[in-house]
Amino acid sequence: MKKLLVLLLLTIGIVLGSFAQQPATLQITGSLLDKESLDPLPFATVLVKGSFHGTITSSQGLFTLLVHPTDTVQFSMVGYKTSELIIPAGMKENRYALLELMEKSTVVLKELKVYPWPSASQFHSAFLGVTLPPTEQDKTDMMQKELEATMRNSYESEKYYDEQLRNRQIYQLTGQIPPNHFLDPVRWLDFIEELRAKNKK
Repeated sequence: MKKLLVLLLLTIGIVLGSFAQQPATLQITGSLLDKESLDPLPFATVLVKGSFHGTITSSQGLFTLLVHPTDTVQFSMVGYKTSELIIPAGMKENRYALLELMEKSTVVLKELKVYPWPSASQFHSAFLGVTLPPTEQDKTDMMQKELEATMRNSYESEKYYDEQLRNRQIYQLTGQIPPNHFLDPVRWLDFIEELRAKNKK
């Protein structure tokens, strides 16, 4: 029984000793470079895979990140292949320096064939023959013009009655007697000229 107790205590001591030697959090300071030109890669993403914990590189491609042993650090940037680094377990120090070389990602596009027009005149006619759908601004301008035309026509048709009403109100306010244009020769001349113009049409 005593031997079993001693063995159990010894095992617990070894396990606790191994945990005491392994730091809980590691600080990684590093730099991301282009693999071919060795130029720094600014504003690249450095992320602990499977979490939202991460950072971005500075304008000189430098970064600092806190990780745990066995974490997978993911490096990504537009135009480059994503790379990963697994933090090994059993690391004794709590600070490490890292240099990561990123490889460019080559995208092969499908072949694009460009065919010329038989003649410049055919291209000109085809290009000018395209009718684009009206934009929202075009629709708004059209509605504005229609509204202005409607108001203008309404004003012209009601212009005579509006003038008569306005003159009647002025005479009522001033107490004057409105003139009788029935015997006005100028008004009769205007009336006759309007009749002649209408008959000519």
